[in-house]
Amino acid sequence: MKLFFSPFIVLAFSLQIQPIMAQCGGPFRVLHYTETTGYDHNTRNVSLAMFQALGLSNGFGVTHDNSGAYFSSLDSLSEFAVIIFSNTSGQNGLDSLQRANLRSYIESGGSYLGIHAAGDTYRHSSTNGNSKGSWDWYAENLSGASVRQGPSHTHWSLVDTLFHAIPAHPSVQSIPDPWVKQEEFYYWQNGGYLDSAFAAAMFVQNTGNNSYDSSRVMAHYKVHPSGGRSFYTALGHAPVNFTSDTTFRRFILQALLWAAEPNLPSSIAVQTSITSDSCGLATGAISLVPQDSTSKYSFTWMHGDSLASISGLTAGTYVVEIADSAGCSVIDSFEVQASGSGLLAQLQVVQPILCAGDSAGSLQVTVSGAASAFSIVWSNGETDSVITQLSAGVYSAFISDTSGCGASASITLTQPAAISSTLTISSAISCFGANDGALAIAASGGMAPFTFLWS
Repeated sequence: MKLFFSPFIVLAFSLQIQPIMAQCGGPFRVLHYTETTGYDHNTRNVSLAMFQALGLSNGFGVTHDNSGAYFSSLDSLSEFAVIIFSNTSGQNGLDSLQRANLRSYIESGGSYLGIHAAGDTYRHSSTNGNSKGSWDWYAENLSGASVRQGPSHTHWSLVDTLFHAIPAHPSVQSIPDPWVKQEEFYYWQNGGYLDSAFAAAMFVQNTGNNSYDSSRVMAHYKVHPSGGRSFYTALGHAPVNFTSDTTFRRFILQALLWAAEPNLPSSIAVQTSITSDSCGLATGAISLVPQDSTSKYSFTWMHGDSLASISGLTAGTYVVEIADSAGCSVIDSFEVQASGSGLLAQLQVVQPILCAGDSAGSLQVTVSGAASAFSIVWSNGETDSVITQLSAGVYSAFISDTSGCGASASITLTQPAAISSTLTISSAISCFGANDGALAIAASGGMAPFTFLWS
């Protein structure tokens, strides 16, 4: 018995066309905010020095604010590509006007980077312990996290292992995976808060035997409807992170550049066309057409392609890095949607043919993946799921549904060869009248075992 499966109808598709204005390059400024009204990590000076050094080598300027003064004016905040909360803490740093300005800044496309105790700032009202609940919007949109209390963290000098999330975020590019690091690892479970709208960038493995020691997020991110971005990492407790931990400094730089990207001068313009995957047949396609003919672009897709246009795609998310000849690059993702159903037809023999020449076989088709009502047409004209009184031969079933998708399957219904026999004398009669003769019969064809009836 031979089986063949093939989808056959492609009628449903969709095409999306959208421009990409990839943001990169050019000078920008960040606001370095370190006010504390809770525990003070005393890292503001080394943190500021780190960002100033990174700015000198990467083309951005740093403005320091330890009092919240810049938050008193939305116009002042709007000057910055990113606002950094570096080991801030407590519930009382910003007044109502300053909070409103920060919210307006984010909702207008501004970006946020939070480090360590920024997750102990404006703790969410759903958390345990004290010092919480004065401004839930912060935890839900900026840090995406509030540390639990009693206990809040591991010992500050614990050495443990960090792993990248999949798919990899630009912040972890060139960061070791795994990354063995000394850190005070925050706890979230059983009293803390993690916002489900944030996507993970990095995890720490189990840090102990308690339930809240289980593997957990240590960095995550969110893209806001306004286009602005939030990135928070629970790493960065000790001053050494900012002064001499080159891996931490590189991680923070990459997170900062990702957060700043939407607010930088545009230098890469690409027109995007996306074709959906029709009927589950891998008909999806993404075409990227640079709008600046004077620049040479390269395309590096996460799944391995390096062309501007890729095809044969199933429904899903596809990530690409686009770079120009000036060294500017941007990472973006595209969603190929599913269009129509993904029909599959499978044939099986219900009743085989037992004798050569008979018409007693029967077949059945099973249909899966139909998005709506479907119809069946067999190659012999039958339309039921089971067909009977079949002779040997090749049969095909063709399935279609109301979404315009379809599938086909073929099967060969076999029959045994006709029975034949050969009679031979295996022992002749030795003397007239004796009964010591013997005959032998050999049968072939048909379906063994055989039964014999002699005359």
